[in-house]
Amino acid sequence: MELESLSRLLHALADTARLRLLALCRRGELSVQELTEATDMSQPRVSRHLRILVEAGALRRFREAHWVYYRLAGEGEAAALVGEALQRLDSQTEILRADTRRLDEVLAKRAREARAAAGGDTEAALPPAAWARLEEATRQVVRQALGEDGLGELLDIGTGAGRMLRLLGPDARRAIGVDISRPMRLAARNTLRDAGLVHCSVRDADMYALPFADASFDTVVLARVLTGAQQPWNATLEAARVLRPGGHLLVVDLLPDGMPVEAWCRSLRDWLAAAGLVLENEQRLDLPRGIAVIGLTRGPQAESVAA
Repeated sequence: MELESLSRLLHALADTARLRLLALCRRGELSVQELTEATDMSQPRVSRHLRILVEAGALRRFREAHWVYYRLAGEGEAAALVGEALQRLDSQTEILRADTRRLDEVLAKRAREARAAAGGDTEAALPPAAWARLEEATRQVVRQALGEDGLGELLDIGTGAGRMLRLLGPDARRAIGVDISRPMRLAARNTLRDAGLVHCSVRDADMYALPFADASFDTVVLARVLTGAQQPWNATLEAARVLRPGGHLLVVDLLPDGMPVEAWCRSLRDWLAAAGLVLENEQRLDLPRGIAVIGLTRGPQAESVAA
């Protein structure tokens, strides 16, 4: 690290309050309000310390409408140094244990609010045993195609409560779930926290206008998105736009009883073709309340795109 950068980072770490904040952010993405409640410090004080940590590269900051969230930096020399410092921290220190107890209460409240706001979310769409079958089938399709290579950088569009991030996140180098619904994002953050997937994050985004550059992800997921989308063809085009050459687009959808499966699958192939993708692997699974369709594509290689 350059002299000034290292000096700034060491200064940021040389403060008890800032180390407390970093220790809490190991649990996942947290808002200013949540960190204020967990530390029992004033919000201006918390905000000042967070600013210092962000400027030093120890934390990443992002905004969602009226809320601002913070998470540990995931990569780079600053992140490595912060990780080493936190490993050496005694989590049983009385003040850190008190912070943890308060944060547990804050996150439990967040979970209750997310469940209440989400109402009848996706968990009720299938019985637990059917969810398990669908997840295992999805995992097999992905691992057969990718082998030991893993998912690389993954984007889950319309992440909902984070079910696909929980399923596929362990095989990704980095993963982002996007959803336009704040209650769903709160639920997804709880899912990631419970699963210990600190390399996964959640963002506010519209699936028709993703805030990412072209060719940003190795794997893109559209799970339970297209059947409910007003413009599924445009959602597919946008997913393909952010897919890297040679990357994979995974489509997982539940077709309720009465929906014409063959017609929907033909439409899916048409949407993919319009986006320059070909469905390489398609599986169907009979479930208690309909048919699950699992489709995996591979994007054209870089030389094909150039040609």
